Amino acid sequence: MFYNKKIIEVEGMHCEHCASKVEENLKKIECIKSVKVSLKDNKVILKYKGDLDLGYISKIISDLGYSVVGE
Repeated sequence: MFYNKKIIEVEGMHCEHCASKVEENLKKIECIKSVKVSLKDNKVILKYKGDLDLGYISKIISDLGYSVVGE
């Protein structure tokens, strides 16, 4: 099955605990099929099906204490 891919640049993640928090919260969104966090690159890679609400995703990330700096 084909999934869309979106890469979001996020600042403030420094450890595996940070990455896990972001992954766990974003995986709860129905259209998101996988989440991969790259601490080295400060990126969150999303694979999803359908429409992705980037405003909602940015809010989740900022509520966790991190900053979305690029999409």
